[in-house]
Amino acid sequence: MVLITMSCIVVQKVVRHNTEDREIQLENPKHRKRNTSAFTGMAYAGMVIGFGMFAIGMANAPFELNVNG
Repeated sequence: MVLITMSCIVVQKVVRHNTEDREIQLENPKHRKRNTSAFTGMAYAGMVIGFGMFAIGMANAPFELNVNG
């Protein structure tokens, strides 16, 4: 859950900065982007991995199926 929470915060930051940078680059073509494409990809990958780990953990939980949620 901590990985999901942190990765969602980072993805929100990445999306906001990329949107702002796109708007600024229209006015000033020399503006440098704050996030690289590698960092953007890692942010999304972290979120997907976090949700995947959560799903695997819920599937392997020792509870009845009606308790898993």
